[in-house]
Amino acid sequence: MFDSDLTKKIKMMSEYLDYGAIAAALRIPVDTVHDIIKGNVSISKTETEKEMILQVAARPVYRQRVISVWRGRGGAGCTTIALHLSYLLQQVMSVLVVDLHVSGTGSDLGYYLHLPEYPNLEALSQGGYLSAAVIQVEAGLWALLPPTTGAIDKAMVDHLVAEARKDFDAVIFDLPNTDDEFVLEAAACSNALLMVVNGLSQEMNRALARKIYAQKEAVLVANGCPGGINTGREYVDVVAITEDKDLQSRMERGVFYKKGAPLTLGAEKIRDSLFGMRPFEGSGLAKMMRRLLVGAVVSRS
Repeated sequence: MFDSDLTKKIKMMSEYLDYGAIAAALRIPVDTVHDIIKGNVSISKTETEKEMILQVAARPVYRQRVISVWRGRGGAGCTTIALHLSYLLQQVMSVLVVDLHVSGTGSDLGYYLHLPEYPNLEALSQGGYLSAAVIQVEAGLWALLPPTTGAIDKAMVDHLVAEARKDFDAVIFDLPNTDDEFVLEAAACSNALLMVVNGLSQEMNRALARKIYAQKEAVLVANGCPGGINTGREYVDVVAITEDKDLQSRMERGVFYKKGAPLTLGAEKIRDSLFGMRPFEGSGLAKMMRRLLVGAVVSRS
């Protein structure tokens, strides 16, 4: 068949060429190449004109996002936020959640998802193929764990982002509370930041400093702040999450979605703010509205 032959050809070319090279060779838009590989576009021929027509499938195509979840201090709940957001997004798109915590105590992400220590980022650094390093958790969710030995460098992060953008609609980094070179590189490669704080003044200052340094669109996540926070004009979007009393119990059981739970509601607001899936209730409504998908299809950044 005409359509299956072209799709097969594009997928074969993607094994050794980037999207730009494929688009140039076939004289079609880069975004079209991406959408064909992701299955968002079908190809058909008219009976009369015998010409190729690209038809957008019924499933919406969302703006691709690389998101860094960064904290103002340890224990702010970044891993919790990253997991809840990942589980929401995997319902409608392909998601890779990446743990960049290098420590001898093991991966919290791996612990809550009940994953083995290997494969992990070491497999990507050794073989170069992302498929050899990730672990599938759900139908639309994959996880990438940190190396158990050695360290992460800037070049590894760059390679990871380049490969992940080929296969995933959303890439979510769970960043440690450091300003190491590889952490700064992950933030630089992202097009959105989630700055997670518990409301203490020193962590607010640290989060603001990191936001300014990264010069990225940022959403402030006030996790478990009973009295709220005063942010001034440093952030346009603020998501306040109240105390979630049975959160730890759910996390231990691997339950990352509970309708109406504070963390679920918070993750929904974050999702809505970053992807424009529905109006964001809170500050920054006008900014969110400008991000709404036009006809459910937008260009990727």
